[in-house]
Amino acid sequence: MFRVRAPLVAVLAGAGLLLAACGPQPAQSSAPASETETHAAYLTPPAVTDIALSAGQMLISGTAAPNARVRLATPTGVTSLATADAAGLWRLSAPAQPQAALYGLSQSLGGQTVQAEGYVMVTPAGAGYLLRAGAGAVRLGRPATQGITAVDFDREGAAVVSGRAPAGTSLSAWVDGRRAAEGRADQAGAFSLSLNAPLRDGGHDVKVFGESIDSRIAFSAAQAQPLVGGPFRVVPTAGGVRVDWITPGGGVQSTVVAAS
Repeated sequence: MFRVRAPLVAVLAGAGLLLAACGPQPAQSSAPASETETHAAYLTPPAVTDIALSAGQMLISGTAAPNARVRLATPTGVTSLATADAAGLWRLSAPAQPQAALYGLSQSLGGQTVQAEGYVMVTPAGAGYLLRAGAGAVRLGRPATQGITAVDFDREGAAVVSGRAPAGTSLSAWVDGRRAAEGRADQAGAFSLSLNAPLRDGGHDVKVFGESIDSRIAFSAAQAQPLVGGPFRVVPTAGGVRVDWITPGGGVQSTVVAAS
């Protein structure tokens, strides 16, 4: 069952499903763990802070453990590497893609590998999103405009609407003209509203209302078909992009990202 926030341990424990398809992982040391290696196991996962396009390349920067080796990989094993500096900042380039693409992000330090808290998706326009199992997608890099960022749902129809609004704003989500959720934007302006009823197959109109915000997205919540060509499938839609992807737990989650 889709949950608004899956426990981080569960997410990281199964994260190898997509990342395993992203080529060989750095070798794990069989020697007794040193103090540095033990510490590495508790490092904050790497994160993307900015994405830009230039001359057919994606320029991606982010944070990681100081001096960690950072790895960005596609499901086909194409890998881009960088080394974080003493402040934990890194930057790398990778070929831009003609359609939205998913990447596994990880860091290695002291014989340990730590994976990002989700999968990185980049659109052809250079907009980045963090896809999170059992939670709503988060815009990466430049702050998203206020409104709905994405709708995530599973094959049972359980769903969450996420986006940005003025910090602390009370919000209501409506689906096809019926109130479906209430919540509040956090102090950073982010919101995730879990719908109180499953989305049925077919088209839907979702709106989020609040002080200084009135945003909508129209999309189809048709159940994802089996992923036979790889761990994810990208389908352009009138309102943005839909991605059906395999979660770390082995289920399929669908993310509809609103047009930027």
